[in-house]
Amino acid sequence: MLVYWAAILCVAVVLQRPFSKAQDLVVADCNTEATLPCTAVQRATQYRSVHWYKVDGNRTGILRKTNNKVSLYASAKEAKLGPGEALVLPSVKPEESGIYQCSLYAVLGHRNQDSLITLKVEECVTSIMSTTVPVQQRITTVLTGEENSTELCDQVILLPSFVVVSGFTAVGLLKTALSFACVAVFLKICEKREKRMERQYWR
Repeated sequence: MLVYWAAILCVAVVLQRPFSKAQDLVVADCNTEATLPCTAVQRATQYRSVHWYKVDGNRTGILRKTNNKVSLYASAKEAKLGPGEALVLPSVKPEESGIYQCSLYAVLGHRNQDSLITLKVEECVTSIMSTTVPVQQRITTVLTGEENSTELCDQVILLPSFVVVSGFTAVGLLKTALSFACVAVFLKICEKREKRMERQYWR
């Protein structure tokens, strides 16, 4: 007889706080805002307070609302309540993935309601943009320590072809003129030397 009444008591306790299965799933990208709906609101008619918990292993309090005043638990990160008593988590990270519980504590004469929902946060992806630095810039930066001093290294000066040809021609003519001048000076020196030797011979 005692076992019979104990079984009835257990059933009554279970019916007093029914849980929905954690079938609802919310998937959020890393560093985005995640909104977890409280489906228990659909079954509750009147309630005096709302509590949100994370129930992975140990139940950890996140926030609560009593008399329309929302407050965070001491160990909770930033969070807020959205429409329909939904839990809003800003800038979520993968470590925040797990099962969350919404608990509605009813007024006298009504049943408490609870609902579970699973949050899955995608892994954070870091985009690495590679930049190509010219060889001249890298070398100059290492030697001088100044990046701005390499701007002239990357500039290419384009000259017209006739200017280039004229330059080479002028250099060639200058070399030829110098050669003739050297020969003339050498011949003049030789001529003077021969005349000096002739005068010495006839004396």
